[in-house]
Amino acid sequence: MAYEWIGPVSAAVVGISGIFFTWLTGKQARDQAHQTADKRLDHERTMAHDAREQERRANAYVRLLTVVERIGQWAQMVKPMLDTNPPQEVRPMPDLDEQAEAMALVNAFGSDEIRQSFKSWRDLVWDMIWAVAEIDREQGSGKRYRPETSDSDEPYMKLLKLRPAEDEARQALASQTRAELQAARTS
Repeated sequence: MAYEWIGPVSAAVVGISGIFFTWLTGKQARDQAHQTADKRLDHERTMAHDAREQERRANAYVRLLTVVERIGQWAQMVKPMLDTNPPQEVRPMPDLDEQAEAMALVNAFGSDEIRQSFKSWRDLVWDMIWAVAEIDREQGSGKRYRPETSDSDEPYMKLLKLRPAEDEARQALASQTRAELQAARTS
């Protein structure tokens, strides 16, 4: 009689152990599934964030290049050496609000390289604007440009030298934006 209790107690211990280990295995599986789901959601959030950032950068770059191309058209057409009859209409520069918006987008989302390329290009455009202002001032005073002079300080000569540099800087800026957008797309 002393050993009669061993069978039922052993069965109870085995049963309770089975229940406990079944619960433990289920809990571990649930925890693992929860961790996997959390990792997947974190990955999806990161991917969505990266996609939004890339889209914002692409929009900023397209907006910048649109403004840059419009200013580039002005820079290449303003104050031609030979005018047509009737005179060729010079495309106006984008208004200051458009320029400020494009610059703000690039400052917010652009890389350091893009901001530096933009600054280099913008400095050339400012030199062109000053040359055009000088030409206008000289024309207002009655002084005329003489092609036979080789003085490189002549505003027309300065403007002629700046045109290829502006075009080259604009193309470099476009090339840099294209390279950054393609690199982001492939990564």
